[in-house]
Amino acid sequence: MKSAEPGQPRLLIVGFDALDYRLFEELAQGELCVHSLLAKTPVTGPSWTTIYTGMGRRRHGVTDLWGRRLSGLKISNGTALVHAKEALLGRRDWRDFLTRTYSTCLVPYVWDYLNKAGVNVGLFNLPITYPPRKVKGFHVSGFPIPPKGSYVYPRELQNLIPNNYSEMSDMIQWFSDPLKDDVHIWKKPLVNVEFPSVLERVKRDSLALANSFCEMVRMEDFLMIQFSFLDRIGHVYGINEETKHSLYRFVNQLISFLQRKLRPQNLLVISDHGLQGTTHTDEGVFAYTGGDLVDVDGLKIDTRDITPTVLHLYGIHVDNLEGKTQYGIFRKRLSNLKIIKSIGVIQRSISRYHPRLAVVTDFAVRDVALLYLIREASQDVEIPILFADTGLHFDEAHDLKSRISKLLGLNTVVVFNEQLYGTKQEDFETCCRNLRIIPIENKLSELGVEAYFAGSGKMKSKKSKGHLIPSVPGIQRIELLEDWSDQEVWDFVRDRGIPYNPLYDQGITKILCSPCTYMPERHMKKKARQEKETKKIIENLKRLGYW
Repeated sequence: MKSAEPGQPRLLIVGFDALDYRLFEELAQGELCVHSLLAKTPVTGPSWTTIYTGMGRRRHGVTDLWGRRLSGLKISNGTALVHAKEALLGRRDWRDFLTRTYSTCLVPYVWDYLNKAGVNVGLFNLPITYPPRKVKGFHVSGFPIPPKGSYVYPRELQNLIPNNYSEMSDMIQWFSDPLKDDVHIWKKPLVNVEFPSVLERVKRDSLALANSFCEMVRMEDFLMIQFSFLDRIGHVYGINEETKHSLYRFVNQLISFLQRKLRPQNLLVISDHGLQGTTHTDEGVFAYTGGDLVDVDGLKIDTRDITPTVLHLYGIHVDNLEGKTQYGIFRKRLSNLKIIKSIGVIQRSISRYHPRLAVVTDFAVRDVALLYLIREASQDVEIPILFADTGLHFDEAHDLKSRISKLLGLNTVVVFNEQLYGTKQEDFETCCRNLRIIPIENKLSELGVEAYFAGSGKMKSKKSKGHLIPSVPGIQRIELLEDWSDQEVWDFVRDRGIPYNPLYDQGITKILCSPCTYMPERHMKKKARQEKETKKIIENLKRLGYW
């Protein structure tokens, strides 16, 4: 990973109320690793507070939609008198306590732990956090908030938010006042407004908020912003074929805008629940990318796990949280000792075997790491690089071979079986032996090789078939990266910007010839959806006489 530039926040969290896992998995853009986030209480108030605290609703005390306790705010007579006195003095609306959701939470927030550890935070439009809390950094409260008031800490940043911030922060406040109106009254006026008009205003408001957020950021190391339009639009118009593409396209645009402006080292996209049609689901989103994070298969995570996982990124551990840290998503850095050890093995092998030394490669990710190490260690020593062209490789493998060979100045020798080239055999072992192994073994013998380097033997995959290994009596196989984990290989490749086969980015863990490479389920599902959509478009065009 490249070192962070000055001012780059360690983590940016972009929250979306009702971002649905099934839809986002289908429509997400960029390099995000997308997983389902279980929301045991898929309601705005308790779910967001669980995300903020690492505690379930029984522990944090926020139990209803608006972030209050129980079905209504339990407030003492003394507190009510204080608010009444403030109202008489003209300092606030006497019902202001209805939006004071911050005081209903019984436990610390993730930013409290971060501040205590010396981490400055930037919080913007976070629901269920009014009034703004005094933090190291800045805090702009989100829904529900009074129509007028101070939403910002420190107050001198108030001029950086739009004058109509209360309306822009949440669609509910376009047509209703959370101090006066029933929680559902805002829906009625929207029914008579066309969806495109609503979407246009949502885009304008959301981009204005995102821009204000970016203007506030100085040297904060933890940033979090939230948008609620998916939930509000979903409850009125539904998330369906007509609305989902335009809405999720805008979600991607917002994420891209914030990434481009703030350049975070790590990005996390989350939601408090999902939404299909007009109904909440318990499948929210946990999506991420960044230099400290790696994708994992079968991740099981719920809303309670967000806080401890975020804290782990900053080296903070809190014992009494209900959530669990998702250790598997964190990158384990490669030890320099392993690199030094591998270079030492290469140099000793060159001294002992050269010129009767070769490299056998398939240009898998372990192979490109190996080739880079060999070039680094051997400098001007020429070593033949043997590649078996089966006639069944992906085009991407051939493109990578040419690119790496040119980049490193390699003497790449292509071998193949003339009689069976491009012909798939009946079973895997027969096919691999005839098309790969025999041509390689013949070439090793022809060159009089005494030893050869190999790097691809260990790459793990639960689904892909095994990888047969060339074996010639009297020829030593040197498994150079044997003690490197898969993640360490990826760290080495990405840290140095070494080219690799782009098929890995589609979720393939082990690339063999095309017939024997396992395509991951999510890739196949996405491909099937795309084919289904294409078929539907063609049928419509035929019906209209254009096909």
